[in-house]
Formats: sequence, C-alpha cells, structure tokens
Amino acid sequence: MKRIIWLMPVLLVWACATAQVAIECDPEKRNFSVEIPQGWKQLSSSEVFLITREDPYSQYILFRQRHIDEHFTHTTKRLYKNMPPLEAANVIIDEMKSDPSVLNLHVVQTAAAVVGSYPGFKIVFDYGIKEGYSFSTIYYGFLQGDWLYSIRYNASPDAVGEQDAEDFQKVLKSFRCKG
Repeated sequence: MKRIIWLMPVLLVWACATAQVAIECDPEKRNFSVEIPQGWKQLSSSEVFLITREDPYSQYILFRQRHIDEHFTHTTKRLYKNMPPLEAANVIIDEMKSDPSVLNLHVVQTAAAVVGSYPGFKIVFDYGIKEGYSFSTIYYGFLQGDWLYSIRYNASPDAVGEQDAEDFQKVLKSFRCKG
C-alpha cells in the first residue's frame, strides 16, 4: 500500500491521459472490461489500471486482477479457489492490518456484495499513511476461477462527492470478466 511509490509512474503519464468511455483491457495482462464514466481518465501504467477524475491523490478507482497463488506481502493467509467471499475479504483485511505503511485502519463494514454479475464482497474502511494523508475506501472483490478481481474507490475525506459515488456504482455494474 505504498501509495507514493506506486503512484509515481502513474503521475508521470498524467499529462498524457485522455478520457475514454469503454475500456477493453489487454487480455494478456488483465482479463476484464469496464466502462469508464464521462469525466474520468485512465492513467497509463503497466503496473496498475487506474482511473481518476482529477488527481489520484484526491480520488481514484483502482482495478486489480490477482492470481490466487500470488502471495501477499504482509500476511501468511492465502486465497483459494471457491473460497467463500467473506473469507476472501478477511484475507484482504489481514493484509492491510499487517502492512506497516497503513496507519489507523478502521474497517467500517464487511458484507457480501455483487460486482457486475459476480457474487463477492465489499469492505468499507478508512486509513492513513505515514506521509500524512488520510483516505476513505470502498473495496469490492470476487473470486472467479483462479483469479481475485478487485475494484476500489479511494478518496481523501474532503474529495468524496455524490457524483463520484454514482460513477463508482456505474463502474461496478459495467465490470465484466472476459473469457
């Protein structure tokens, strides 16, 4: 969760980002498609698939496709095929709790949820980082085959807006795995 480190390559290409309506992700890297709301921009990066309305330090939506065999950095807990959604959510929470760069983690809600048409989970939490920033996050995830797909809306507390919440719900509904 080292925001500053992984956002640096993203910020370098910020000026090159252009608004798009629908994104078909490179199937060799990411096996999903999603519709990007008007006014949001995809930031070009080989490391992450991220969209933002204005500034990734204010708010962003981050998409991730993670193989279930990929080890987490800060927890020994693992994902496995056909794992119940709330058990998978607990693995994600344990990873965050064990990450020394995550400060004052407060999990507000953990619940079963639907992403696109896939049964999954939702985690709502607040946290800070050593650099002094605070964030509120809504994290949705689900297991499909050998993959964990996650979509998270992350925003500084003063950047959370009604339009962003509506846009995030549209993104969730449009999310589809390919193949």
